[in-house]
Amino acid sequence: MVFRRWVLTASTRPASRASQILCGNRHLLSKQRSTQLTLRSYATETATHTHTHVHGPNCAHAHHDHPSHTNPHQNNSQLHQPPPSAAPHPKTPLPPPPEAVEKARSHSRNLLRSNDHPSHILAPFLPPGPARDLYLSLRALNLSTASIPEQVRTPATGLLRLKFWRDSIDRIFNPTEANTNPTGTSTNTISTATGATEPSLLLLTHILTTPLPANTTNSTSTAAPLPPRLTKSFITRSLAAREGIIRNPVSPFQTLPEMERYAEDVYSGMHYLILELLHQLTPSTSPPPTLEKKQTLEHIASHLGKAMGIVALLRGLSMSALAARTGTPPNLARNGLQGNAGKLAGTNLPVQLLSKYDISLEHLHHYIATPPPSSSTTQGSDALPTLPDLILEIATLANDHLNSARIMLKEQGLSSKTVGPAVWGSFVQVGVPVAAYLEGLEKAGFDVFDVHTLVGTGKGMGGVLGGWRLPWRAFKADWSGKF
Repeated sequence: MVFRRWVLTASTRPASRASQILCGNRHLLSKQRSTQLTLRSYATETATHTHTHVHGPNCAHAHHDHPSHTNPHQNNSQLHQPPPSAAPHPKTPLPPPPEAVEKARSHSRNLLRSNDHPSHILAPFLPPGPARDLYLSLRALNLSTASIPEQVRTPATGLLRLKFWRDSIDRIFNPTEANTNPTGTSTNTISTATGATEPSLLLLTHILTTPLPANTTNSTSTAAPLPPRLTKSFITRSLAAREGIIRNPVSPFQTLPEMERYAEDVYSGMHYLILELLHQLTPSTSPPPTLEKKQTLEHIASHLGKAMGIVALLRGLSMSALAARTGTPPNLARNGLQGNAGKLAGTNLPVQLLSKYDISLEHLHHYIATPPPSSSTTQGSDALPTLPDLILEIATLANDHLNSARIMLKEQGLSSKTVGPAVWGSFVQVGVPVAAYLEGLEKAGFDVFDVHTLVGTGKGMGGVLGGWRLPWRAFKADWSGKF
């Protein structure tokens, strides 16, 4: 009797505080685990959190991640119970918080101000909102990918950096369960898995997750406004074109058509995306553009993008020359000289044209690295007499695309009144700086290494892009319908 009474007393005696802290109360654990939860993810997280705090990491009864560890108070049928069925939800990236979007917008604007002055000056020709944000995002993304060759020493390192941008774009356009919002509610956190840590990508995520205004053609009267739908392949084609330059920095273009194709993949693709968004922003009270009109606008954007890409490559030659001769001057970026500037940027010229005009790569590199006499902007005895003819042939191709766009606009009777100020503004943003550069290059005798063409001394192209002439010319083109 004494022994039995001692056993009963010990079994009903409350556990000491030390044992409760170390091993916890199993009755409380069983009660918490018996709660039925709605969302599977929240149930898994709560159960793990409870198990960790009840047992503790040093508890002798805690067998973490062991398949044979089960709760004796839990029914075996509950262990194999299938998760509750949840309604399917659209996989959309997590919307960034407003303060992060504003910082990304400001960063992209400052990046254009420092490295692409014409794009910064002409940004207001698109209305504020999704269209201008997309413009800033694409231009900032273009600058970031274009600067990869000059930031790395080997092609392998450059390809790794480009892979980051490609994977980030894939996660933004194809979000997974890890970076989506399953409840459909807004959140103020951004998963790093979406790749939206870069300002340009974060701004792009904001565009793809923000519903368009209710009075646009993208929404209907019976459904809630939807985010815009953009074509991912236009961005991936641009990254693939950049990859070709990174893989073969010595001679990325063998022929002039290859150079032209690169210009279309990089610069026409940006214009296609802007037009795609502007079509969805058409007010519902206005008739939507017909398929034929869309094709015409895309054809014009193709010509303008090719001209812009060729001009950017020529401007890259000028940048590399000044960087190799005297170092990058402080006001170089203020003149909007973007492109693939770097140690081997001069080799962006097609190899077939170099052979045609009897110019070797070694001689071209020496020409770029040697500063001209102080009294002249030419190279003197080391000058390449056939180089202006080579540049003339390339500039002629860019001018042909510019004229083709002008002819199509005139024949179709397209202006700011017929296509809308936003679509016309996107044409002005490309056509005006291209026309100004080609005119200045012609005045400089097609010498892309002319210092006056770059620093904005009032002669040649520099005076057109570097001062007040560019915004005045853009305003005139917007008002008159010609550029």
